[in-house]
Amino acid sequence: MKKLLKEGKRLGLVAMAGALVAALLLGSVVPAKAAEEKVIRIGIGGIITGFGGTTGSPITFGEMDYLKYINDHGGIDGVRIELIWRDTQGLIPKAILAHKFFQQAGVLVESPMGSGPMETLAPRLQREGIVGYHGAAITPGAFTNPERWLFGTSPNYTSHFVGVIRWIKQKWPMERPLRLGLMGYDWPITWATIEDIRDYYPPELGIEFVGYEILPLLGAIDTSTEWLRLAGKEPDWVCVTAAGTTLTTLIKDQARLEIQKKGVRICDLPSAVDEQFLKMMLPKQVEGVYTQEIIPLPQMEFPLMEEPSSGMKAFLQAAKKYRGWELSDIGCMYLDGWIASAVMVEGIRLAMEKVGFANLTGSAVREGIVSIRNFDLGLGCPPLAVSNDRPWWLTHSRLVQIRNGAHQPVSEWIELEWVAPWTEVKE
Repeated sequence: MKKLLKEGKRLGLVAMAGALVAALLLGSVVPAKAAEEKVIRIGIGGIITGFGGTTGSPITFGEMDYLKYINDHGGIDGVRIELIWRDTQGLIPKAILAHKFFQQAGVLVESPMGSGPMETLAPRLQREGIVGYHGAAITPGAFTNPERWLFGTSPNYTSHFVGVIRWIKQKWPMERPLRLGLMGYDWPITWATIEDIRDYYPPELGIEFVGYEILPLLGAIDTSTEWLRLAGKEPDWVCVTAAGTTLTTLIKDQARLEIQKKGVRICDLPSAVDEQFLKMMLPKQVEGVYTQEIIPLPQMEFPLMEEPSSGMKAFLQAAKKYRGWELSDIGCMYLDGWIASAVMVEGIRLAMEKVGFANLTGSAVREGIVSIRNFDLGLGCPPLAVSNDRPWWLTHSRLVQIRNGAHQPVSEWIELEWVAPWTEVKE
């Protein structure tokens, strides 16, 4: 009897072990199914806080929210986007750490925001086969050859300023050349613009470049010395390459020092003096300052459109859903970021159409992006196109002036010419 009981216990243990193995095997089916879900990972190294947070956060949110919107509407032809993000504050060391995290996570596309991170990471993105994008203009160090691996909103900032200068020259009443100065923070966008205008373009433009002043990227608490030194050279116009906290300080200082009353006109980067920036400033501090817009300003242009397009409705609904924003809260930088991610998603869609999800690589996505033609988002800007020779999607800008605390267009839309003595781009 004891022997039978012992055998029974042994058989019971064997049965139990078998049941456990079966349960484990059956349980492993669920993770296997989950692993089969089609996912594309995109990394955003955004600027939410820090010196550039005022300008960078709406761009970052726009990039993020378009990806959320696509997921909420079925993904890219059924493929879900996994958004991975880090707040790099636009600082190179943090951007490098974020990139390592993104690369290990297997992203196909990455947004290294800020000209410093963008130039630093561009060669590495090319080497690792990760497509980079940036919701602002491209700077020289971000151009990889022979293939472009980093894409931006518009050509370099020199192209924007040259367009403005040409428009000013058409109305210039003096026989003498227009006297131009430049002030900006110690960052690639500033040095590239200085070198282009100072060393290459003055004779052709018919201007006299009187000099420049460089401000700290971080901790610019007073710019009086720089303003007085540059104003002492009697420029007619000063082009400013700064955003965020540095821009806040230099705008306040120019008002306090009454620089404009000395006959100096001031023009900043595209969209940096946007609707959100104006809300932070006293109207008298920013009155008379010029800036540039490269897309229709939502608060100014959207109400003028008779029938909102599907693209506009989607944009406004997303801003409300993800940020709690009404139209009065939305600035053009948020729209910049939205468009930038839309271009990336369209490139991914074209790549999957050509090679399929199973064969999707960074190289395939890059090929998809440079094949974009007549991509209309219904947001008031012309249909977008991207190519290897034109790695950007917006082609026009116009000059606006701050009057009574609001943007007032003063020029027509100006086509951005390709101004790049540092690289050859085919027509």
